[in-house]
Amino acid sequence: MSGSKNSGLEAPQAPATGSAARSTTDAPAGLSPELQEAALALMAGRPADAGWARRAGASAPEVLIRRLKRALGLTPQGFAELGSAQPGGDDLSKSGGYAITYGGSFNPGQILRYLGRDPGNLAERVEGSRYTRFFPLEDQQVLLTLEIGPKACRVEFHHAPRPEARLALHRALRRFLGLEQPLRAFYRALEGDAVMGPVIRRNRGLRIPQVPSLWEALCWAVIGQQINLAFAYRLRNRFIALGNGIGGGIGGGIGGGMVDDARDAGDAAGAGNGAGAAEIGAAREAAESVTEGAPASSGVPLPFPTPAQVLTIPAQAWRPAQFSRQKTAYLGGLARAFEEGTLSQPALESAPLEEAEATLRAVKGLGPWSVAYGMLRALGRVDALPVGDAGLRAALRHHYRLEAMPDARAQVELMETFRPYRGLATTYFWRSLDQVRKK
Repeated sequence: MSGSKNSGLEAPQAPATGSAARSTTDAPAGLSPELQEAALALMAGRPADAGWARRAGASAPEVLIRRLKRALGLTPQGFAELGSAQPGGDDLSKSGGYAITYGGSFNPGQILRYLGRDPGNLAERVEGSRYTRFFPLEDQQVLLTLEIGPKACRVEFHHAPRPEARLALHRALRRFLGLEQPLRAFYRALEGDAVMGPVIRRNRGLRIPQVPSLWEALCWAVIGQQINLAFAYRLRNRFIALGNGIGGGIGGGIGGGMVDDARDAGDAAGAGNGAGAAEIGAAREAAESVTEGAPASSGVPLPFPTPAQVLTIPAQAWRPAQFSRQKTAYLGGLARAFEEGTLSQPALESAPLEEAEATLRAVKGLGPWSVAYGMLRALGRVDALPVGDAGLRAALRHHYRLEAMPDARAQVELMETFRPYRGLATTYFWRSLDQVRKK
């Protein structure tokens, strides 16, 4: 987006830059088949026994239960509730759902502010403390409502997933809420720091807000490049609409016939792309009818498009929706990278930080800032550092009383103190800057 980047990476305001979109798997990352078997049994209401404990390498059933609680944050009662939760249909108040307890400091107001920053987002709906959207799971998208309270998050199913899917969704939701971020270790390491200590004490429970998938986070980073925030929100809605087959125009998918960035939609009719002026106008009108002027709370959210869906968007549909040739090419390349397996969220989650960053930077259209956005917002990599972010630069200047904004080298040197929690420290600096501005 044009201008300086917003603190907190709330929207991609990056410096100018020239079927694997899954956020979960059937076996949650870090959960052995033996532990998964035990978890599924507990979800079915069967008590833990010595046989399960032995198969999972635990000396006794109570040891197995402690391991499961560390891995998934659930007691036997919680597993049973997860397994038995029934959908509430259209009336979600009738759904029992199940609860995810935070197990530590948590700031519900912060995450709800982040989730509600764009009230018109077609892919999500925020009403008070309730948040509704589709969450990606393998080859399907599962509609959930989260009631984000001060002590726990209540999860309500709109449809009943199979037990394995429930378990995978539970792990994905813990990551989405930031519950797997090492907040206690961060506090122990840095509460005594002269600069970070006071910031921590003012913001206990603050976590790096997450996006449901790396694919979605990187799409948003690309969509927001070199444009202002309000226009980025509009483009994102048009992207969601096009991916869901709304306002899609005519012709084949991405790969040709795009007009030059300098031309407007009216010139597209003469650009050799096969669409006439009337068709261009009709495509734009169809997109506008579902993406402008109506908040997402007016209906059920749309699923965020998958890479495969994006690759089938007609070439003629992009320009009427005001996507430049470059932005279209970047989104198409990103979709192909996920669809062909060049980018894989599970692989990047487990890869060393520098290796994961290098893999993302190899994708055309992803500069250092966009890579940092994905690492922080989707992978929860708490040591990722968004060098060059305007908010981070301003916060460092304020807290260290610098005469000028720190350059890239100075930012790296100052943030070295907070390794291996530079991403978490950045999040706390962003929040502190917002608090300073409000004084």
